[in-house]
Amino acid sequence: MRQIDRMQEAGWIERRADPADRRARRLFLTEKSRPVLGRIWDVASATQDQVLAGLAPDEADQLIDLLRRVQTTLADRMSGLARTALGGTSAAARARIAAAPETVAVVEGGR
Repeated sequence: MRQIDRMQEAGWIERRADPADRRARRLFLTEKSRPVLGRIWDVASATQDQVLAGLAPDEADQLIDLLRRVQTTLADRMSGLARTALGGTSAAARARIAAAPETVAVVEGGR
């Protein structure tokens, strides 16, 4: 939470109340963060190109597909752990979170 506090103080993110859960806050990127986010994506793309350079295009596609499947499995498991830790998250709440691309995270639940 301390890092999130610092990011808010620096103007990179803002916290907003979750309209469906008064205990939770959502994090949103501010306009100040957009140029930095663009640079991060550029570095990530260049890194991906370098990492996959030794693979044939179909091999790279297969690797990315496999890694996405692993990520999905881990996210599902982490979501289950979070539901257990926070006393449950409704399917509707999970759908709202997934549908809000500008939302970085839901934090501070239970406060």
